[in-house]
Amino acid sequence: MSDTVKFDPGIGELFVNFNDFIDPIYTKLKSMPTLVQKRITFKMAEQKIVKAMRNNVAFYAGCMMWAYYISNMQEEKQLEGNAFLDMPEDIRKNYDYLIPLNFIDAYFEAFEKDTGYYVGRKSTIPQKWKNIVAVYRKFLKLNDGFLNTKTNKDVQLPDEVKNYNFNFDIPTRIEQAIQKRNLDILLENIEL
Repeated sequence: MSDTVKFDPGIGELFVNFNDFIDPIYTKLKSMPTLVQKRITFKMAEQKIVKAMRNNVAFYAGCMMWAYYISNMQEEKQLEGNAFLDMPEDIRKNYDYLIPLNFIDAYFEAFEKDTGYYVGRKSTIPQKWKNIVAVYRKFLKLNDGFLNTKTNKDVQLPDEVKNYNFNFDIPTRIEQAIQKRNLDILLENIEL
């Protein structure tokens, strides 16, 4: 038996930073001189935006699944690969781990408005996504952004995760997502 467990089982490499993804799209939109051009640009990007949002939400769900799995192991194990532990002190003091989460949460509303404006139809972000983001926010706060999380027993779970009935094998589900290189698998049959 190993005395360590991975902090990230491998889903991090499939994560698309939504902030970095969306910024060039809106920069391009702002540079368009006419509304017609802006509408065409937004329509062309819409499905990619949805895919990137879903990727982030699935990543958050996967993080909480993995946390549930490792925190419920019988033995205490050192977390292998928690990069937050090695963060330099000057960065650590000013690190706001909620910035990316706040950004995507605010963007949900902006996307719904922008879809109406640019595409001319109503688009609604799934409530499931909003719920996962809300629970992930609690998860990050409980763990102080994982800045001091050294073992699986240090991981704190919000009640929504702690009491959730995961009716599937978590490592198998995560491995499927990694093998297929598709985090969407992590959203199947889960309602947090």
